[in-house]
Amino acid sequence: FNFAGNLVNKTAGTVVKTANATVGVAAKTANATVGVAAKTAKGTVDVAAKTANVAAGAAAKTAAAAAKQAMSLFTSEDGRPLSSGFVTFTNLEATNSARQTIHYPQPFTMEVMDAPAPDDVFWHNVALDHKQLQVGKLISMSLTVALCLFWTIPMSFISTLSSVEGLRATIPWIDELLDKYPWLEPVLAQLAPLLLVAAHEALKIILQFCSTFEGPVSGATVTASVFAKLSVFTIIQTFFVSALSGGLVSQFSNILQDTTMIIDLLATSLPSQSTYFIQIMLVDTAVGLSVELLRFSAIGHAIARSLVPPNLTQEERESMSIFLRPFACPRDFEHADLMSITVLYFVVYFVYATIAPITSVFMFICFLLVGAAYRHQFVYIYPTKPDSGGGLYIQFMRLVPVCMLIGELTIVGFLALKKNAIASALMFPLLIITILFTMYIGQQHFKMTKFLPARECMDTDAKNNALGPMDLEFMRGKYVKPELREKKVYPRNEPLERKLRRSENGEAGLENQHPYNYDNTTIL
Repeated sequence: FNFAGNLVNKTAGTVVKTANATVGVAAKTANATVGVAAKTAKGTVDVAAKTANVAAGAAAKTAAAAAKQAMSLFTSEDGRPLSSGFVTFTNLEATNSARQTIHYPQPFTMEVMDAPAPDDVFWHNVALDHKQLQVGKLISMSLTVALCLFWTIPMSFISTLSSVEGLRATIPWIDELLDKYPWLEPVLAQLAPLLLVAAHEALKIILQFCSTFEGPVSGATVTASVFAKLSVFTIIQTFFVSALSGGLVSQFSNILQDTTMIIDLLATSLPSQSTYFIQIMLVDTAVGLSVELLRFSAIGHAIARSLVPPNLTQEERESMSIFLRPFACPRDFEHADLMSITVLYFVVYFVYATIAPITSVFMFICFLLVGAAYRHQFVYIYPTKPDSGGGLYIQFMRLVPVCMLIGELTIVGFLALKKNAIASALMFPLLIITILFTMYIGQQHFKMTKFLPARECMDTDAKNNALGPMDLEFMRGKYVKPELREKKVYPRNEPLERKLRRSENGEAGLENQHPYNYDNTTIL
């Protein structure tokens, strides 16, 4: 029993020692493992930190290089940042919403307007700020007002030529000249309409120059501005100055004898001025349409263009050089010029349709010839480019009620000069109705022409996307400066047969290849 007890004690001591030794080995192993894990984790953190620092340094260098490259575009040599851009939308509803929304709380900071046609953009005026635009408009308005005041002098002189009798009574040497050479009298009578047409052409060029100070972003904007100015000049100078000065000059000798006769003389001479305006309309229609149909200017330009290089290839021969155009590159139609003359026709019609009814007959003949001639020119001659998106027609419709009021007021004044109080009083209801009608259509009708209704926008978008999203690939790269949009390769002497064969095979020409791609929904 004692032996067994001793053996058990020894065995227990051995087991305890063995357990202690095992625990010690396990503890040392655990400590060694924790130490190795801690060292490994610390090494991993150090490696990750070093990697992050390297990545951050590389990113910083890349960002700095990108910023340096971007800033190189804004230097004086390569370009400058602009505050304007073009946005292409994928649906009409978003377009109209953007046009009618106030995008910034401060006035004159952000303005949204319709984009002109891509080929009609004046890129040097796109990024003008509000101050530059206001100063330009002030200069343009000042020049226009000064021109309107000083233009009265030549217009008054031209209108005096319409009355040979007045010239003979006023200027003695003209009386002696006409007595010596009687054949000059009909020539002098027809000289006034010709000079008036020539003065109108000169006035158009001057007003186009004045309109350039307004910072227009497109040729359509210039056309609209010139049309407004020409219409005002036509009403004030061509009609009022010519009618009044011509009537007074024709009775100048009688007015000198009795100044109290001026009212009666105006009442009798105003209807006689209808002959002068009929001459103006006939001369302008005959001369203008003859030059338009025979194309003297286009023929002269084409002959001069054939003598001016470059003329090596067919494409070069069919392109414009300097300001000379070949037949294959006709100029755009000048809508402002034609419509401003139409304003004069309407004023003359509204004034003299009752005073001198024969004016209506000649007016019908002029409109018939003008309509037939320009219909032919639009079909066969002029390029099918957009004008002002119908803006000129809206301005013209704003002027028609004004022409009606001018005609009615002139008739009231004419009847008053005739000392017919009853007839003058009966004209006032017509004046009031015309004014009320003008105010009525000015409330909402013209506003409806600026924006497309939301319902029509949604219906149009639904039709365009009925078979899937509408393909707007044709808008890609349109509103990009021509220098960046296309790259011309010289010499451009590829034969026409090869171009047709290449287009049939779906191959792109060198002139259409460009390393940059533009998104049609990007703000440029």
